Amino acid sequence: KLGERGAINNFPLFLLDNGLTMNELAFWNGSVSQLLSILGSIYGGFILSRPSSNINSLILFHSLQRFVCIAVQCCCIGCAASFTPILRYPLYHTCCLLSLCWLSYSTGVISTLTFTLMMQYSRQLATELQSSHYSILASVEVAGKLAFATVAGALVDYMGLRLAFALFTALSLLPVLLLLLQPPPATHKNKQE
Repeated sequence: KLGERGAINNFPLFLLDNGLTMNELAFWNGSVSQLLSILGSIYGGFILSRPSSNINSLILFHSLQRFVCIAVQCCCIGCAASFTPILRYPLYHTCCLLSLCWLSYSTGVISTLTFTLMMQYSRQLATELQSSHYSILASVEVAGKLAFATVAGALVDYMGLRLAFALFTALSLLPVLLLLLQPPPATHKNKQE
């Protein structure tokens, strides 16, 4: 979530600074991206309803998509000097907007999958601990995301946009690596036994 928050908060400002109009940014980042985030959440719930779904594989797949979107944004920022103003270069313009929108969609899917995974882990505890455990996990997730969002702007100011987005890209790769390196799930005894 950290790299995602940094990118989502700062890439629209980059687009605005590089020739995208306020109206176009409001449409793509406001209306379209928010709709795609909601659709991503709905899709996340839909794919989890299938009996054959593997939540860890789904999170890995969509985390890879998130990483690619942020990496594309990092490349767009790296090439910005050659392609300004954005509107004059249709392919560059499309890559920027597509990465912005697809990032919103994939984060919607990941949010639903992550909160479902947290619920599943909480359900493995004793009944009296389940709601507290889930509440703590959800609170830490939201607090971490919001805390980094407040720091991300300062990172851009301190490091510069290119280095900050390289950091956001690296941070978005961490969950992918953790999911790839995780040990196989242990078998749990039924808690009624």
